[in-house]
Amino acid sequence: MNLRILLPLFGLIGALTGAVAQEVRFESITYLNEDGQSYTNYANLKSGYLTIYTYLPKGRTPQDYYEYLYPNQYDWQEIGDENFDKINFMGGDYAMIIKDAFEPDVLTVGADGVYTYRVSETKINNHYGLFWESPNNSGFTEFNYVWVFPEAFEILSYRANREGEWVERSNSLSFFAEKTNDVVIEIRYRKKRAVPEQLSEREVRLVDSLRVETTLTSLKVRDNGTEDGDIISLYLNGEWIVRGLKVKKEAIELSLPLRRGKNYLVMYAENEGRIPPNTAMMEIAGQYRTLNSTADTSEGIEIFVE
Repeated sequence: MNLRILLPLFGLIGALTGAVAQEVRFESITYLNEDGQSYTNYANLKSGYLTIYTYLPKGRTPQDYYEYLYPNQYDWQEIGDENFDKINFMGGDYAMIIKDAFEPDVLTVGADGVYTYRVSETKINNHYGLFWESPNNSGFTEFNYVWVFPEAFEILSYRANREGEWVERSNSLSFFAEKTNDVVIEIRYRKKRAVPEQLSEREVRLVDSLRVETTLTSLKVRDNGTEDGDIISLYLNGEWIVRGLKVKKEAIELSLPLRRGKNYLVMYAENEGRIPPNTAMMEIAGQYRTLNSTADTSEGIEIFVE
């Protein structure tokens, strides 16, 4: 009786033997590197099967492919397949660490700088994605899939074709599922956009900072002196969130789409009003900051989300 698993990230096929379907608990943790394309992956599987085997890419050996491999006793075979060779283990558990880079068929980088990772959907024995093949097609009893991102990156979106729970904590993203199989996961991310040195040929100066506890917040803008016809635009994390806003004594409330970690809000003067410079009071989560802008400079603040 042959049972197979498609291991995440690497497009490899593994197999196990045993008489009765067992509980299968799988965990994969990927630490993305600063280049956004290479990674270190730790994976482990626990089951009640008697033997287990997996494949590694043709031309690689266990000594140069794995940073860590458990159990250390195994039988490595060169087989006739043009893509893979085979490793046999005694027992139904394994753990491994691999350092590698994503292939172009699973990771693309758009002209906009967005990285899109998507598990391959190539079918193998009528299965696809991340799968466990068994006689009763029971799949994974527990399936835990985790990515840890460098501070320089932000998570844009994620989805799976199976029911489960997504959890985003600081710089990590996790997907938890039970009794599932043929899992396809897509994750989109990009490098965070820091405060620019210049904005429309004006010098940008960071003049203050504040901390908030949630990404779900708003911004209130008002003139903190005499209402004199100031018109501003606001630039947050590389994007304009409002253009041509007339600053008045009465506060104007705007949505502030923050991300966890550092955010940069820059005020750009479209004019200087009747009383230069252009000045506006910003209220964020009950905290007040004043920004000024002229024809030569734009002031900004750093907003850190816990």
